[in-house]
Amino acid sequence: MKSNISDFYEALLGRLGGARGTVYISDESTHTYPEMYEKMERINGFLKRFGNERVALLTDKNLTAYAAIYAIVLSGNCWLPVNPDLPVARQLAMLKLARPKVILSAWPLTGELAAYARAGRIEVALLGDLTEGEDREPFNPSGFHDDDLAYIMFTSGSTGVPKGVPMTHANYINFINTVMNILPFEKGDVFSDYHDFGFDLSIFYLFCCPLCEGAFAPALTDRDRLFPVDHIKRNKVSVLSSVPSLISRVMAYGKGRAVEMPVRILFMCGEPFRIEHLEFCYERLGLSQVHNFYGLTETGVENFHHACSPEDIVKFRDIGYVPIGKPLPGNHIRVTGQGELWLSGSQVTPGYLGGVSSDRFAEKEGTTWFRTGDKVVEKDGVYFCKGRLDQQVKLNGYRIELMDIEAHLRQMEGVREAVCFLDGVEGREFLVAGLSGSNKTGREEVRDFLANRLPGYMVPGDVFVLGEAPLNQNGKVDRAAVRRLYEDRK
Repeated sequence: MKSNISDFYEALLGRLGGARGTVYISDESTHTYPEMYEKMERINGFLKRFGNERVALLTDKNLTAYAAIYAIVLSGNCWLPVNPDLPVARQLAMLKLARPKVILSAWPLTGELAAYARAGRIEVALLGDLTEGEDREPFNPSGFHDDDLAYIMFTSGSTGVPKGVPMTHANYINFINTVMNILPFEKGDVFSDYHDFGFDLSIFYLFCCPLCEGAFAPALTDRDRLFPVDHIKRNKVSVLSSVPSLISRVMAYGKGRAVEMPVRILFMCGEPFRIEHLEFCYERLGLSQVHNFYGLTETGVENFHHACSPEDIVKFRDIGYVPIGKPLPGNHIRVTGQGELWLSGSQVTPGYLGGVSSDRFAEKEGTTWFRTGDKVVEKDGVYFCKGRLDQQVKLNGYRIELMDIEAHLRQMEGVREAVCFLDGVEGREFLVAGLSGSNKTGREEVRDFLANRLPGYMVPGDVFVLGEAPLNQNGKVDRAAVRRLYEDRK
């Protein structure tokens, strides 16, 4: 009897090997499924010597990159994405934690990376050599086991060392099967790809796209990644997946006007999805399929879902954010007395590489729970994420949710983004608000605006104006960078 995992990979292989349409679209080139599948089999000609091994992939985005990802996973090995734009020290830290058997690279390794591979006797192969070779090997989808590793992603560690998150086939396939049932994909949909492969949102489009015989439209320049409207139009993107900060940038692009885009389905995740973003999606983008997801790298991409509606704008205006909704099938939740969300179920990672941060896991009555560190509340049968518990600060004895202050600040005319944090001088602590937008707002204007909306202890004692809010490599607002800007100005 075949497992659900084998059924999944049989279906995936059937699409990858059987589809005849376009799979890759960029301004420079268009490629078909048969072209990509040929590359997959040639790469598998090399990978057939390995089984259930960790294979690092160091490449930029192109047709061969997608072929290599599928070849690694479908050959029964574990994919380790390594972003070539990361500092070498960060790449080395990831490789030392993951300890791959093989490195597939778009370029010859040099310097410290080459030395590391030699010292560890890691086999290195160039993707160009593999895809031009004669050896082709078909895939066998029947040899998969639920608890074999499919990929390893990395998250930031509080010590400065990245934490490796291994995910099994069972961990992520439940999410893919669920989202395929939720979202109304159509054959030939064009999926955006605006993020690093090492950002686990990539799992969504890497597997949903071929299952509906769609095409990838990767953004290959920083401009297209950060300001993608023109890219979306040129490449006729119909499934847009990203973080809500992208909507802020589209709003700035439109300057209050309607923005025509071919997008049919909007998949939001990774950040709080603000009500003004949702209102813009309906009133200025003309979207009808808007979906908000919540999840973590450690819990198989996404665990909650809310199908948005125009009624949400009024219904949740007072909260300021779109709900994360309800748990997806296969996910079980527990909310502690402090409001922290715990998750269990088939999507939870078996644990961090090296056994670090074991305190993030709890055993209760034979069930392993993952402590998310996020605070949630329930209202009207749906859940809202109120931010990280470590974004809850205590000032003069009062516990303060920074997201609450930020939500009110964004209601000020001309304020597009707000980031709050706690600072101090000579033992006196106070709240600081960093604001971006068209309004050069000062401290007194902010205090007057918030005076009738929040208790006095939640009103920032200092305000500074940003240009554009700094973003991290995944397009999210970089809160640490905002704080550094404030420190520099002091």
